[in-house]
Amino acid sequence: MYDKILIPVDLSHTERAESMIEVAKKLACANTQFILMNVTHDVPGYLETSIPQDYFEMCKEEARKTLKILALEGEIDAKIEILRGEAAHEILEFSNDAGVGVIIIASHKPGFSDYLLGSTAARVVRHAKCPVMVLR
Repeated sequence: MYDKILIPVDLSHTERAESMIEVAKKLACANTQFILMNVTHDVPGYLETSIPQDYFEMCKEEARKTLKILALEGEIDAKIEILRGEAAHEILEFSNDAGVGVIIIASHKPGFSDYLLGSTAARVVRHAKCPVMVLR
């Protein structure tokens, strides 16, 4: 059905990745490209100087390893993307640039701050130019 499926994974909730991958496999066709993505938050400039220079590279490599494990466990051959910035913005920008057919994203029970700012999933749903499937 879809040639390119984006699965953004919050590494603090990797338990949700299994169901996201299962749904992605159901929406896939024979030549679908799966993309597992993680977006790490930017650190304010005034803090960046106090963090060791290789810290972000170490975090990026850890995230890459975790996503590779999730892909193996889900039995998919996935391209791994690790980005840095505000999650919803990076997901939307990447999906537009890469020509993603569908985004499969997990949601969580909203907290108070989500009602004020909106969750990542809600922002992606509101602004995506492609279909978005939200798993709860």
